[in-house]
Order: sequence, then C-alpha cells, then structure tokens
Amino acid sequence: MIGEHYKDQADVLGDDEAELRATIARFRDEELEHRDTAIDHDGEQAAGYPVMRQIIQTGCRAAIKLAERF
Repeated sequence: MIGEHYKDQADVLGDDEAELRATIARFRDEELEHRDTAIDHDGEQAAGYPVMRQIIQTGCRAAIKLAERF
C-alpha cells in the first residue's frame, strides 16, 4: 500500500523535479525494506500481529488521504 502510494507520487512528478522524485523513491525503498525485514524475522507470527497490521494499515490510509487533500 505505502509502496504504491510513493510510486504514484513519483510518477506524477516532472523532469524538473528529479531530486524530489529520487527522495520519494528512497522513502519507498526504505519502507519496503522495513516490511521485508519484519517478514524475514517472522514478524507475521508475532503476538498481536493481525491487530497491529490493521492499525498500521488504517493509519497509513488515513495519512495518505490527509496528505492528498493538502
């Protein structure tokens, strides 16, 4: 979800915004790396994972919607 959001943001930027596009790509890569690290360390088997996942997804969706308004 967040990876797609960052990708969508980068895709709408023009050539004159290459530095911002690179920054957004770095943020996306860091988020995806964080997710992959958690999975590699059996994060999905952690106690309370389903609840935490839902909370994080809901928070991300809210943050994205809010950011799109401004």
